[in-house]
Amino acid sequence: MKRKIKCIYIDGIEKSGKTSVVREIRKFLKNKNKDLHEINGTNKQKIEQQISMLKDSNNSFVLKENSILSLFYKDIKEKNSGIHKLEEEYKETIRQERNVNHEYGAVHFFIIPEDNESMSRFSEEFGEIPEYLNRLIYFYRKIDQYSISQGLDIKLITFDENERIYDIRDKITKELETNYDI
Repeated sequence: MKRKIKCIYIDGIEKSGKTSVVREIRKFLKNKNKDLHEINGTNKQKIEQQISMLKDSNNSFVLKENSILSLFYKDIKEKNSGIHKLEEEYKETIRQERNVNHEYGAVHFFIIPEDNESMSRFSEEFGEIPEYLNRLIYFYRKIDQYSISQGLDIKLITFDENERIYDIRDKITKELETNYDI
């Protein structure tokens, strides 16, 4: 049975193409004739705004770029935070996101490289791959093993060095069409 959702969140590490993927998912949702609302980022006010949008009509749908996983990204990158620090720092935001998921249905897509070879697009900009990227990718590959993700529907979308934005879009739309009622 397909799960009913009214929210799609797109997150990804830098250079993963998340903004381009959001543009493609926007087209996908407009073709489904949804009253589309877009939000960038997650905090208490934005979640309240999101809930208000969803209550607006039965046809309302939220597409969010840079949701809760981006908060973790920032803290791991800038503060080298561990899982316990993230749980404590963002417990209220996580609670709110769980409530949105329970009440309206939400799926989080996080775009990450499949392996070290797939990180070649980063080495062009950074030279050597920064250590924080390795920590982030490890954290996200294991996200479903942490209590922080309980009550959230998180799907990892991996890309290899040869895949383009359209390949990533196709993976997400296939997942949506197979497992979700939009």
